[in-house]
Amino acid sequence: MKTKSKISQRVLNLVMIMVTLFGALFTNVLPVHASSLNLDEPTEYYYTSVSSNVGYSATNNIYVLKMDGKKVFCVQSRIQANSDEDYVPES
Repeated sequence: MKTKSKISQRVLNLVMIMVTLFGALFTNVLPVHASSLNLDEPTEYYYTSVSSNVGYSATNNIYVLKMDGKKVFCVQSRIQANSDEDYVPES
């Protein structure tokens, strides 16, 4: 009885190894596509910021955010769209 159970366990182990190998070798690897934020289209809107270090104010243009040629926006407060930290892209 022990011999039969040892043989079936070995066969099961061999099958699992073969499935793992075939799965690793013959599956298509999906390419990773990294997006980059493009800020080349200014809008007619501006904002004024005040530096917390020196107290000077600066007026800056607001740009259209584009990734892969599509207009995007960020709704997560204090998380920039081009940062990798805590940014969760949405479609």
